[in-house]
Amino acid sequence: MQNDNMSATVKELLEKQARSEKLFDAMALLVFIILVIAWQIFVITKLWGWFVTPFGLPALTAAHAVGLCLLAAMFKLKIPPDSGKSTRDKFKYQLELAMAYTLILALGWLASGLMP
Repeated sequence: MQNDNMSATVKELLEKQARSEKLFDAMALLVFIILVIAWQIFVITKLWGWFVTPFGLPALTAAHAVGLCLLAAMFKLKIPPDSGKSTRDKFKYQLELAMAYTLILALGWLASGLMP
């Protein structure tokens, strides 16, 4: 009887810890997504400054960059990762997005150096 009570208590503690870890993972994923969005805005404003402002258009603010992102999303929706995937897979997906934006920024920087 005492063993049953003890194993039930251990089981409850393990379940509570698992819920806590899932909450932490979800919060960490949310923070990471926000950071990726901020990076995307930075990349867009830099590329705009390098390639569009030389044509006489005004510089792009972060708010305008968000608007352009939303506009682009209307035309090209990305299929989000399967909701059944693990948090690790979702982090990997967001990391791949961040790496793609970094590559685009690097290529834009190189190209802007070639401009007169």
